[in-house]
Amino acid sequence: MKKNKEVILRALNYNNLTFLELEKKTSLDADELEDELESLDEEGLIERVSVDKERDLNQFGITEKGERMYKKYMRNHFDTAEG
Repeated sequence: MKKNKEVILRALNYNNLTFLELEKKTSLDADELEDELESLDEEGLIERVSVDKERDLNQFGITEKGERMYKKYMRNHFDTAEG
């Protein structure tokens, strides 16, 4: 999993967040974040919870598929780190 995707899924694993909140948590610029969110949405890992005229207020959440993938990634990550 790409680093940016992992950071976004980790942030959304606990709460739905707005675009602006994700931008602050990920340290990605707006265009990079938009591209990553679009990619994650197409993969079915996240969903837009609410859509606003202002991009910064759009809210995103993780899907069940996204949660499973993130948990699997974390298990593999920790198994590799411990081994």
